[in-house]
Amino acid sequence: MANRPSAGQDPVLRKLRLPLALTRLGMLAERVMRCFWPLFSIVMATLAVLMLGLHDLMPVEAVWAGAVIAGLGALAAFGWGIRTLRLPGRTEALARLDASLPGRPIQALLDRQAIGLKDAASEQVWRAHQARMAERASRARAVRPDLRLAERDPFAIRYVAILAFAVALLFGSILRVGSVADMTPGGAQADLGPTWEGWAEPPRHTGRPTIYLADLGEGRVELPEGTRITLRFYGEVGALMLAETVSGRVGEVPPATDPVQDFTITQSGEVRIEGTGGRAWDIAMLPDAAPQVEVMGPAEAGAMGELTLPFAARDDYAVEMGRAEIALDLAAIERRMGLAPAPEPREAIEVPLPMPISGDR
Repeated sequence: MANRPSAGQDPVLRKLRLPLALTRLGMLAERVMRCFWPLFSIVMATLAVLMLGLHDLMPVEAVWAGAVIAGLGALAAFGWGIRTLRLPGRTEALARLDASLPGRPIQALLDRQAIGLKDAASEQVWRAHQARMAERASRARAVRPDLRLAERDPFAIRYVAILAFAVALLFGSILRVGSVADMTPGGAQADLGPTWEGWAEPPRHTGRPTIYLADLGEGRVELPEGTRITLRFYGEVGALMLAETVSGRVGEVPPATDPVQDFTITQSGEVRIEGTGGRAWDIAMLPDAAPQVEVMGPAEAGAMGELTLPFAARDDYAVEMGRAEIALDLAAIERRMGLAPAPEPREAIEVPLPMPISGDR
């Protein structure tokens, strides 16, 4: 039988360290996913419920019952994962890498000639065989891990948890997770940090980004005219209150303690959140000037009857589009001779203004 040295002692196999390490890492990822996917699903589903604030809509007893079930489930899933997890060894990774190559060249390189050691022809054949196997082994690439879990999760529970968590990331808030502590004895009085969220969304044509108000300190803030302010108050209704003088709203105005507040900036003023963890800003409104169009030269008529009129358009933010209207200026007509009768009515002609494809608008 052939003698086999260790893989680390073979000079040819030293070149396979990188693909071997990556293959071994992929095998570890496989086994972690297969052993801990129930734990990951429980954690993501629990975070989704908390970030969406669903616990605020349920009785305290139901919340604590769900917390106990989720905690026991996570503990059991963690214990099962630890018990079944087996770290991949070097030999296993080497076997998987070898199986991905035609003829299993790595296995051949680990073998040594057992018979015909004193036969020159036999040794020459063996060396040629080893050279071919070394050339094949040099083309080895890391084996992709198999992360499919359909057999272990036939009902796709993991996908349900991932979908719920993705929805929570889009429409929920991580700050709501801390509100579950309000359901503990004395938890409502604990210092949980901000219990509100807010966004300032400038008009789209300004090109300015949305501002997260919870990250904005007190003081003067410059915002464009038409900026939409959205506030969300969490916790007990009435603990936080809105006071603002920037919207100019009259008539039926929603109560200042409503959990959801939406208004648009139409003038400079103050926005204040009154209550624990509240904040105030002095809003300086940036007026949105009307766009201007200037004729840059006289109109010229072409040989084919076309009309050319150079112009320049300006705006304080950007010119997105324009429109020209061609209509009869009846007030400028001198009503005499053949122009005395009223002309036949004609609809105005509207044409889009040409915009530059590139460059500064």
